[in-house]
Amino acid sequence: MYEPERDAGSVAAMPLPGGGYGACQVTSGSAVAALAWWSPAPPTLDDLRTARPLEPTHHGQGGLLMHLHATAHPIPPELEWLGHLPVPAELRDPPATYADWTTLQLAAAAQRRWDALVPAAARAVYLSGRSDVLGDFGAGLLQVSTNARRLDLTAPGAVPHTGAVDWRALDGFPSCTELTWSGADRGLAAALAARPCIDTLVWTDAPSTVDLSGTALADLRVSGPAVSLVRLPAALQRLTLDGAGLPGRIVAPGRCWLAVDGAGVGTVLPSGLDQVPVADLRGAGTVSVAGLREALPGLRSLRVRWQRPPGELHAAAGLAGLDGLTVVGLSGAYGLHADTLPDLPGLRVLTVDGLRASAAAGLRRRHRRGGVRLALRGARSDTWLAANLDNPFRDWADDHPRAATVACKAYADAARAIAANDADPRQILLAMVDRFNTIHASLLTLDTLRREQVGDAVAALAGRAGVPADEAFEAFEAFDF
Repeated sequence: MYEPERDAGSVAAMPLPGGGYGACQVTSGSAVAALAWWSPAPPTLDDLRTARPLEPTHHGQGGLLMHLHATAHPIPPELEWLGHLPVPAELRDPPATYADWTTLQLAAAAQRRWDALVPAAARAVYLSGRSDVLGDFGAGLLQVSTNARRLDLTAPGAVPHTGAVDWRALDGFPSCTELTWSGADRGLAAALAARPCIDTLVWTDAPSTVDLSGTALADLRVSGPAVSLVRLPAALQRLTLDGAGLPGRIVAPGRCWLAVDGAGVGTVLPSGLDQVPVADLRGAGTVSVAGLREALPGLRSLRVRWQRPPGELHAAAGLAGLDGLTVVGLSGAYGLHADTLPDLPGLRVLTVDGLRASAAAGLRRRHRRGGVRLALRGARSDTWLAANLDNPFRDWADDHPRAATVACKAYADAARAIAANDADPRQILLAMVDRFNTIHASLLTLDTLRREQVGDAVAALAGRAGVPADEAFEAFEAFDF
């Protein structure tokens, strides 16, 4: 197989979530573009000689090529590099967009779904552009702006508590692409099968059998304590499961990417996921990979993210035998040791964001001559971790050490004051938020992600202090940006 150093003109076939193959081409340095191509089998270099750059048109897009700086490593291991072709003239200027390599795969898959599964009449209705509409699912009129693509049918008064649901009301929301639903099917699967413009479903408290095989869904999140069997559509691209209530069996005719929230000790992945090439496990202090080899034998890329300390990987020895596992990424792995991961013969890239300095040094020694490219970020000393491991703002130090110092201290002071119960907790939260206003004004402009982190910290401290959620939100509203 041809494996370039990402030089200009290099062309690769891209296996797509949901099935089939697209293609991409390196245009210069870190710049890469998706090509307007889809085929059920990998294309050859000759097949792609006349392929033009992909210009997505799905959901009303148009005018922008899928051309970006793919600066986030690593290159997806499933790409099949074919050789060189001349770079099209329209791709010779550097792009202005920065994104992950997987953006190309998802864009190509989304365009294929739009072209192949959404009829022209449904596309025209989607693009009709009405400002707002009324719909009645059987519980009274529901008014939603068609500019909003999400429709939450779990909201009070959206649908009747029992009895029939009038799914014809969906036709009054032509821009809706995402539904949230809860409980029994009540005709949901049939309604989705008749409306391929709806590509995303969040289904909570699902019944024992979930059959969505006749739909054109691309993205599914399903959860519920009673779920035992899930039948997926062939074109599904992404599946998200709840580790606290995983089904026993999944029927997956296609190749989808998998995410599991709450993948702790005791998590047992369902059978039927043999074709999954990419998995993202998210959990609290300990994430388990027990049984991963048996459940995901085709795994090529694994990402594990810890949302709280200590960041331990349980049953890591179970990864041994996954010979096709090429890329491993870990985030918040402060419980990782240099020998935690077993020897993985196919491993080519190991990225760790957030680990102990001693583990970083050990990993460098272990892989010094092993052919594994290491990308280690956020190595912390034991002394630093002893003071900051439980602090949600510890990772700000990677981008702005001074702002991180102030943010960590603001949180730590508030946590200590709430634990000591020596003041009104509402005033403690307001004082913490005011300190973050100062950070925003004088040290570091807080982007959306950082604002969300502050909001999460306020909510967590409010929960410890017994402050109602609405009052915690009022404290967060004191954010001056």
